[in-house]
Amino acid sequence: IAEGECTVEVDGNVVPRPFGKMGSGQIFGELSVLYSGTRSATILTESESVILFRILGDTFKDILDPCRNVDYDLETMQEIDGVINE
Repeated sequence: IAEGECTVEVDGNVVPRPFGKMGSGQIFGELSVLYSGTRSATILTESESVILFRILGDTFKDILDPCRNVDYDLETMQEIDGVINE
């Protein structure tokens, strides 16, 4: 989440604070990517406008891979940064 606030729901119920509210700098969806699972929550916008950035699952896994190529990661992070700053 780059800007704004979101609410987290599980099974149609708002999750209590502190986990039920998300804001700038927080991420969601990572567990589904890491464990190849289905989503377990719904994220709803709370503020009038929200800016989100999306990272493809394979790219996210590559960034976290401890055996990764540092040069490749730098290029990937620069590419992500370029998309974010468009």
